[in-house]
Amino acid sequence: MTTIFQRQLTCPVCGTTFSTEVIASTNQFDIATDLKPLTVGVPFYPFLVHTCPNCYYSGSEEDFNLQIEETTADRLRAEMEFWRRKLGPVEPAPAHSYMLAAFCALILGKPHYVVGDLFLAASWCADDDALTEFADHLREEAVEHFKRALESGEAPHAERARICYIIGELLRRLGRDEEARPFFERVMREVVDPAEQEWLIKGAARQLSNPAERFGEFMRGDGLG
Repeated sequence: MTTIFQRQLTCPVCGTTFSTEVIASTNQFDIATDLKPLTVGVPFYPFLVHTCPNCYYSGSEEDFNLQIEETTADRLRAEMEFWRRKLGPVEPAPAHSYMLAAFCALILGKPHYVVGDLFLAASWCADDDALTEFADHLREEAVEHFKRALESGEAPHAERARICYIIGELLRRLGRDEEARPFFERVMREVVDPAEQEWLIKGAARQLSNPAERFGEFMRGDGLG
């Protein structure tokens, strides 16, 4: 069961202090084949990013502790003002908060695989809220950033198999099976620890032959072993 509590954060862009909800504990029982954690009760991932109610700067708790240079803060303010006007005066939905966090991460110069993970989590939230078209758009964004991470060489070796797997799975969910295949097939070549990454090897093989919705359908335990 997921439990949450209130915490005060101060925005490093505009200085606004606000109350937000953060995770105290959770109970994950499986993992979906798009890597979405499956929990008892309320999912925990919507509470891992936060949005300043004033300027819409978004990110993790750690991102709210950053010291941001004024020139970068100006860029963040300009980008977030566009989205603040577009989304309106209501609190952004979790999918939008993750999307905003991805845009902020780009401006902050974070690696593309980190940006890809934010768009991926945004797609989980959009699916949870039955925003199918938006979820597909977010999957497309995630794929592009994960591909850039592989092509640029910035992705750590230990992450490359996971990135290949999730590109394949997102493309499969977008109905682009032929594009997905080479990424699933590449997983084995990118593995650096076969024992630790067995779940990725088995996951890629399963999604190529008889796609499943969660790892628990073909692996025991929480889907990772």
